[in-house]
Amino acid sequence: MHFSLSHNKLKPINSLVNILHVLLCLFLVQFTLQAFAAEPVPVRENKIKIGAGITHNSMNYTALDSLTEAVPVFDIQLGPFFAYNHHDEPYIGLELFRHKRVMFALAVTQGRQFLDVSEASKDKQWLYYGIDDRDKSTEAALMFKFFSRVGLVEITSIRDISNNYDGFRSYVAWSRPFPETGDWTITPRMYGKYYSEDYNDFYYGVSKSEMEQGVDLAVNQGLGIDGKPVTENEFRRKRPEYSAGNGGHFGVDLTIIYKFTENLSAQGYIGMEGLGGQVTSSILVDDADIWTVNAAIAYQF
Repeated sequence: MHFSLSHNKLKPINSLVNILHVLLCLFLVQFTLQAFAAEPVPVRENKIKIGAGITHNSMNYTALDSLTEAVPVFDIQLGPFFAYNHHDEPYIGLELFRHKRVMFALAVTQGRQFLDVSEASKDKQWLYYGIDDRDKSTEAALMFKFFSRVGLVEITSIRDISNNYDGFRSYVAWSRPFPETGDWTITPRMYGKYYSEDYNDFYYGVSKSEMEQGVDLAVNQGLGIDGKPVTENEFRRKRPEYSAGNGGHFGVDLTIIYKFTENLSAQGYIGMEGLGGQVTSSILVDDADIWTVNAAIAYQF
């Protein structure tokens, strides 16, 4: 279930995002400098935590509204088996190796990125002439976690197994919860992500065949731009073929959990990811910052 909220090009929001990037990074740097007690060696415990929430995602595509949807949230650990969905990117997997502070796992996930061209505003539909929908991809993930004395280090490599983009993406993240917060758990995180050329071209590029189909619709079939006739050269100039190349993104997020009781808790999440590389120059991209907000309530059995 989902519904759309109107999308506005608000420069103050972009400024706020950049400020929050800096503030959260300063918090994380401060973490490493302060003499907090070392993080303990984690103990794997069985748990079943399920609930429901609402996630709001900005859309970085041109002329598409941001998206708000109801989502299930869960965090399950049964021996080496685990499954979790904290906002809108679920993982189901199996730990292959765990010893003290080190863990390797293999998992399946579904990426959050997608494009539904039918949702584009009427005045910009010509941007998507000849372009098919880009579906969410089912992916396999190889996960490494190091529960260090100064926080959790995660390195994950993810490969498409749904024959959508036929490439890979990966990320490195570091997080550490604030200490001594009582019923609150407050965890800032910073990360860097890498996206292959196959991934970026699939979600943000305009291929040669899509270019030709666009020309056919705009020129030969007379759809034009905003209902006005257009020549082939004009259309090729306004909606060019484009290869997005590979690229790296940087992001920060903050997760806050409050325990009402031993079993019942509420969660808030806000995350911001800045696009990098040639992706930001794609005609399909309107906003270089992707932000996600989630609120949920869950019960642990």
